[in-house]
Parts: sequence; C-alpha cells; structure tokens
Amino acid sequence: MTVVAGASPTPGYFATKTPDDVDIAALREKYRAERDKRLRADGSTQYLELTGDFAAYSEVDPHNPFVDRDQLSAKTDVLILGGGFAGLLTAVALKKAGVQDIRIIEMGGDFGGVWYWNRLPGVPCDNDSYCYITLLEELDYMPTKKFADGSEIFAHCQRIGKHFGLYDGAILSTQVRDLKRDDEITRWRIATNRGDDIQARFVVMAAGTFNRPKHPGIPGLADFTGHTFHSSRWDYGYTGGDATGCLEKLVKKTAVPNAEFETSCTPGYYNNEGGEGGEGIRSHLGEPYGPGFYAFGELLAQWRATGTMEGMELRS
Repeated sequence: MTVVAGASPTPGYFATKTPDDVDIAALREKYRAERDKRLRADGSTQYLELTGDFAAYSEVDPHNPFVDRDQLSAKTDVLILGGGFAGLLTAVALKKAGVQDIRIIEMGGDFGGVWYWNRLPGVPCDNDSYCYITLLEELDYMPTKKFADGSEIFAHCQRIGKHFGLYDGAILSTQVRDLKRDDEITRWRIATNRGDDIQARFVVMAAGTFNRPKHPGIPGLADFTGHTFHSSRWDYGYTGGDATGCLEKLVKKTAVPNAEFETSCTPGYYNNEGGEGGEGIRSHLGEPYGPGFYAFGELLAQWRATGTMEGMELRS
C-alpha cells in the first residue's frame, strides 16, 4: 500500500497534519533538560522504609479503624494474598474452573487494592477505563467516564466481590507475618498480625509490585510535630470533605514557613468576594478542593527549595 502524506488510506478520514518547522534537536534537548532535573543519584534510596516510627504511614488504615477480632484457625484449598485486581481476577478464574474453597487475605478493610487505599481528592485512573476496568461484560457494567474516578473503580471491585461471592472467604484488615511450608502436613502455613493460623494447599501471591507507599526522605520529618499523612492514606477526618473535594476543615489552617512570613489559608485568600464567611470558596487550582491545599503547597515548596521542613508547621 502506498500512503501519501496528508492523505488517509481510509476513505472519509484524513491523516493529522503535523508542522514541518519543528526543531527536533531542540525539542529533544528540552526534554533531556527536564528529565535531568528529576534524576537523582540516590535513586530509590531517597525514599524512607516505612517501618518503625514510619510504619503508620503504610499500615494504619484511615478508612476502616482497627477492630479486634477472634483469632482464626482455618484450612483452605487456595489462599490468595491481596484483594486488588490481581487477587480478584485470580479468585474469579478459580471459581469459574470449579475451585470453590478460596480465601483472600487483604491488608485493607475491603477489596480494591490501590483503589481502596488511594482516595485523595479527585483521584482518577490515567488509563482508558473501558480497557482498564475488568469484568465489565460479566457484570453488565459500563464506566461513566473514559477516565474513571478512583471511587468508581473501587465500587466496581466491591461489585466483583459480591457478584462472585468472594466476601464469604475474605480475611480483611489483616497482614501476613509469616509464610512457610509444613512438609509434615503438605500444606502452607500462614501466620498473621491477628494471630491467625491458616493452612493452605496453594498460595497465590497477588500483592502487586507497588503495595507499599513510597515516602520521601524529607530531613526533619521525624521531628515534625504537626499532623502528617501519606496521600495514599488520605485523612479526611483531618481535612474534611471526600474524594469530590470540599476540604472544609482546612479553611482555618495556616502554613507558617517562619516567623516573618505567614500565608493564610482562609477562603478570602482565594476569593475576596467570599471574605471570611467562606462563600464562593475556590482553590488556586480552580477546583472545589478547598483552600487548605495551599497550606500543603507551602510545606512542599519549602522542602523543594531548602531540603528541610524545619520551622514549618500547619496551624489551626
């Protein structure tokens, strides 16, 4: 087939015309310069290991507070570690193949994996939802957007769990502490942070490759006395609002970089017509996420500029 520039092999359609005066070398150099700004010699070691004093940034669930329960002693054919898409799809495939004795252990309080944890305001999926969200035909569901909100994907994970009866064998809000083979009983033995003793013929690892948050090694973070949380463990109890925005509890908070400079995070800062009464609140992003975003922006700006959070606090 011969394709003529500017024409299309499909009748009625035309190829996109691209400018012919683009300086490719300059464009590549621009991208290279931007890349170099982001490259760090310390690589992944720049991040904190979320253990010890920092474990709460990963292990504390802001969506479902810890509730004590009785220890579990159980036997199962298949134990799946992880209740995200990988774990759910594995369980569904096994169910379709006739395997019914299945249990799923999940650290979160529900299915969803990354979409259970990541509930920061306005979080969307950056993949085409019609391709990314699984089991649409089986559940007769059509995403509401091309790039679905995280809350919609989380709800679909719950829908999968209910449709295929996966909640019946779910062990939620539970972390695996030990996994070893017991040759005497030819089973895997799994110990958890709840004191459970579970025996399984087969174990499926479905925790994903990014199952723990990355936390930047900000100097002074361990000594910071203000309230902090990781964006993948968004604390709406502190900010107010929900995934749609309106973080009303941040309205009266202030980021204070030092004694000489103070940035107020009142509604009037964003919309003078709203004044202190709070009417017509708009963030600097032009979205209804609330003025408190600027407070966190100030903290982040100082860290980027100076490499430290010393002297910073978020005041109410």
